[in-house]
Amino acid sequence: KLEMEAKGDTKSLIETGEQARKEIEAFEGNLKKAEAGDADAQHKVAIAYHHGTGAPNDEPKAMKWYKEAVAQNHVEATYDLASCYLIGQCTKPDIEEALKLMNKAAKAGYTNAQFELGTFYNEGIGSIKQNKEEAVKWFKEAASKGHVRAKEMIA
Repeated sequence: KLEMEAKGDTKSLIETGEQARKEIEAFEGNLKKAEAGDADAQHKVAIAYHHGTGAPNDEPKAMKWYKEAVAQNHVEATYDLASCYLIGQCTKPDIEEALKLMNKAAKAGYTNAQFELGTFYNEGIGSIKQNKEEAVKWFKEAASKGHVRAKEMIA
């Protein structure tokens, strides 16, 4: 029985190593593209540095690459950077910067940002005053794209 468990552990270790190798290769390819100005690759590099997948966890580098992608109007990176500012990941919390970026992503049609902006208006956060009408508007927009929690908010 012990021999079977050891074989299982070895297989698991091999699979983990293979996964890590693939993440490193993906990161290296994305880094080259990011350095050449590819916004999608810049976003992927930011995520890799942010979460330590395929690259060492490096929050300043994550912020650098999020900002590079946002400068090119990458909507998902805009949402992710807003989230970083909102909760203080990779940077100090900055509610007003989070609101500005979340608003930009929501207006660009990013569903999760639309839901979050609805939440901001529903609760009132930072410079956003509570405004149920505006909250419902953003919840409806997100719900129309299938966002489950947004649907619950307007039900």
